[in-house]
Amino acid sequence: MKKSTKKIILTMLIVFTMSVSVFAYALMSMTRDQNNRQNMITSFIVDGNVSNEVKQRYIQQGITFLTLYYNENTSDDLVSLVEDLPARFTTSFGEYQIIIIKVYDNETNQTYAVLESINGKEMVNVTKADDMIKPLCAILSYPSIECVSNISEGNI
Repeated sequence: MKKSTKKIILTMLIVFTMSVSVFAYALMSMTRDQNNRQNMITSFIVDGNVSNEVKQRYIQQGITFLTLYYNENTSDDLVSLVEDLPARFTTSFGEYQIIIIKVYDNETNQTYAVLESINGKEMVNVTKADDMIKPLCAILSYPSIECVSNISEGNI
C-alpha cells in the first residue's frame, strides 16, 4: 500500500471513531437527564414519602428535609405554618433550602417532625410550629436570616 493510502485510511478511522464517540456521549447525556428528571422533586412541599435515594441526593446539595407526620387531630394552622417554613428559612442569597414532606399517619396519636440534613437527623415532637424553630436552625446546612434574628431576639 502506498503511504498516502495508509494516511487516508488512518484519517478516516480517526474521524469515524470521533464521530461515534460524539454520538454516544449525546445519547448517554439524554438518558441520564431523563433519569434525573424522574427523580426530581418539583415542589418544596411534598405530600407522601420520598425515597431515601432522592433524599440523600438533595441532602448532599445542602437541602434540609422536614418530614411532618400528622393526623386528624393536628390543627390546620400548624400544618399551614409548617408549609410556610421553606419561604421563611431561605439562605442569605434568598434560595430555598428546606423541603417539607407531609405524611398523614392516623395510627399515631402525636404530631412529630423528622429533620434531616448534612448536619444530621433529629426527631421533634410538635405541638406548635415554634417547637421546630430551634432544632431546625441547628440542623440547617446554611445559616438563615430567620435563625439569626431569632437568636438576637432571645427566642432561641
